[in-house]
Amino acid sequence: MKIFKYSIIAIAIYSTAAIATGQADNECLHELYSVNPNPEGYDHYKYAPQLKIDKEQIEYQDGGFVSSLTPNYNYNTPLWVAYQINYYVSTRGSNYAPSRHKRLPWPNIKGLDSKRKNHQPLDATYQNAPDKWTVGLFAPRGDMSRHSKAYGCNAHVYANAAPFNKQLYHGIWRGLENYVSSLSNQYGRVWVTTGPIYENKEIEYIGNAENNEQLIGIPDKYFKVIIYEMGLNIHVLSFIYPNNNTKQKNYLSGNCQKDIVYDHSPFIVSLSDIEKATDLTFFPNITTDITAVKDEKAQILPTIKNRYKVGYCM
Repeated sequence: MKIFKYSIIAIAIYSTAAIATGQADNECLHELYSVNPNPEGYDHYKYAPQLKIDKEQIEYQDGGFVSSLTPNYNYNTPLWVAYQINYYVSTRGSNYAPSRHKRLPWPNIKGLDSKRKNHQPLDATYQNAPDKWTVGLFAPRGDMSRHSKAYGCNAHVYANAAPFNKQLYHGIWRGLENYVSSLSNQYGRVWVTTGPIYENKEIEYIGNAENNEQLIGIPDKYFKVIIYEMGLNIHVLSFIYPNNNTKQKNYLSGNCQKDIVYDHSPFIVSLSDIEKATDLTFFPNITTDITAVKDEKAQILPTIKNRYKVGYCM
């Protein structure tokens, strides 16, 4: 199997076999979240990474995405979140799937509750956090709502969340998410892995331990890996964004409806860069040496045709 980054030649096709038409319009549940079934034809684990080191992991599966956590990982955020997103037909001008507003409180991370039973729910930590931070989703509600509104509601769990700088999350990060959604429309389906990067030994947290709030580590950066297939070839796009709003003027607005054009090229990295910054390995089951492929950095992003675009953050 060949693996290489996107070249300067742009090819615009999509696979009709990957079209997702959406399931029943289910209401958001008012009781605790129930697990959604995995949509037929979706393999969220196909390009998911593995940990380089042996750690006990808790895998969270909701049908729309999968994520990995570990009980000894004291940041209260997932190690990674992975999901497959397919072509979506929408009659809405924005190409967003219909969704319902999130509901509160969000459930805690199952499997981690026993060691935190004397603490307040994670909701309290986020609700009392300084205004610059917001709870951000790794697998966006809009992408999950392509299956149904219930999947979109269930994106709002802490196994899919971490503290984002508010201007980053509602600005260029939202632009990147819309680009990924558009990419799936153009090429039929893509696989996405997103996660936090903790660089500094002294991590900043939100949460007040004196009030029995659970501490949540604030990542220094966030990564996103996008993989899509073209015949037997696999294309990889990798990004790392600092979790702040300094030095980048285009972080200053998150209003995607004003045709803000974001330049993502300064944040393009190699897959090796992400592996070096995390404890993760991508393509762990390939036995041949693909170091050169992982070291390669994409030089250009695929241009999205207008009919495939999602949102207005292109």
